Amino acid sequence: MSHVFKVTDEQFKVIEEAAHERGQQPEEFFHSWVDAIRQHVEQEQVDPDQAWFWTPEWQAREREADAAIAAHEGTFFTSEEAFLASLDEE
Repeated sequence: MSHVFKVTDEQFKVIEEAAHERGQQPEEFFHSWVDAIRQHVEQEQVDPDQAWFWTPEWQAREREADAAIAAHEGTFFTSEEAFLASLDEE
């Protein structure tokens, strides 16, 4: 049995880029990704309630955050106190 589902152009671009980085076609990458998640969940390495973290959409956001950090974008705080103090300044 096979199923078809829709993804946005942005979501497909993420899948396509990740596949390209691994020398795979998007469909091949997606299937291997699904298999890897299933294996992790079955082995209880990933709490099923937290499998959302491994979705392509969430992983795309993680990569965006990693890129922003690497580019020194955003505001970084050295402590919780510094973060909380910045909220009081607003």
